[in-house]
Amino acid sequence: MMAVPQAISNLQLRRAFRGYAAELMDCVETRSDAVVYVIDDNDRGISCFAGAEAAVSGCFIGLNPANHELHLLSIDNGLFKSPEGGVADCALIHADLFAFVEFKSNAEGKTQDSVTYTYEKAISQLEHTLEMFNAKLADIGLDFRKAVEVVCHIIVSPIFPRQSAMEMNYCMRFAIDNGVELSFDNQRIFSHTDNQNHTERTMTNENLMTAAEAQQWVESREWANGWSVNADKSIDALEFANQYHRNKALWDKLFKFLAETDPMTLEAGKKIVLEEGRLWINVLEYTPKSAEETKIESHRNFVDLQYTYEGNELMGLAGKVTPINEYDPVKDRTNYSTDEEIVYSPAPADRFFLYFPKDMHQPSVRSVENPGISRKLVGKIEYAK
Repeated sequence: MMAVPQAISNLQLRRAFRGYAAELMDCVETRSDAVVYVIDDNDRGISCFAGAEAAVSGCFIGLNPANHELHLLSIDNGLFKSPEGGVADCALIHADLFAFVEFKSNAEGKTQDSVTYTYEKAISQLEHTLEMFNAKLADIGLDFRKAVEVVCHIIVSPIFPRQSAMEMNYCMRFAIDNGVELSFDNQRIFSHTDNQNHTERTMTNENLMTAAEAQQWVESREWANGWSVNADKSIDALEFANQYHRNKALWDKLFKFLAETDPMTLEAGKKIVLEEGRLWINVLEYTPKSAEETKIESHRNFVDLQYTYEGNELMGLAGKVTPINEYDPVKDRTNYSTDEEIVYSPAPADRFFLYFPKDMHQPSVRSVENPGISRKLVGKIEYAK
């Protein structure tokens, strides 16, 4: 049996899972390559490391630029033998990062029902695994999520019909329910070679602030750059803080323009480019429609800043939605329908709204029967992924 790596001994995993179907270290492989590939091997019935050729076949990729040891723990059919409720296939472990992986690379997703089933089955298995690890480590006096950063990944095949809006909704729900990040990306950075990369990781996988700190930051207005308009309370303060600090130059340029420009002097229909391909403002003039006539939408690559400086309208946020079209990469937009209640906020001239890729929003809904003309600025800010 191999020596117990520090990343595993730190969590006392052998002690926590003593007496299970397999000795934990018999289920561990270790590599220190700059890039490692993990697959769910149907022939062996377990997850294992593979060669670079696996990159095209629905694998999980660990990016390891500092060549640290990465440990692959086979969970399903390894540590556990067909446990009731199902478990994740494996975990890729580094000293400060523990990534559970559930492969659904054989799923085809030929119907909407099968896509939903695939995602929800994978989520159920990941949640059950989290419960087991949380409980077992708690039994020996360790708080799993405080001892190491925990993340979860769902891996589907390259031909699986991905639905970004559905995935974003699942990610939000998972984080709320479990306090752990869920990702549908097939790769994760595990170690870094310099402080800049470490900062990027901190911003990607950990929040710069707590939710309370982010709300205080929004209320401090240190982001405003002289603009007097307030952020609406519906804005996700934590996401705002993270995006601002990761793309500070863009956000500062936007707020500086808004602070120095009287929107009433801007020509309707004009597109004001502040940084080509990354930041611009559309000047809109229109008559708001009813909720029934207004589409729900989301964007993948840009954050929406919406500021109605004249008009009578509401801004809506939807919960569970159903896509009604494919993602349009030119318009960076997907539209949805919903059978559930939408939460509306009034849009007076003293506040603005931000909508991130996870926010299914229904903008510009009339607030009165005869609303008249609305005039609005819609800023498009590159989303830092």
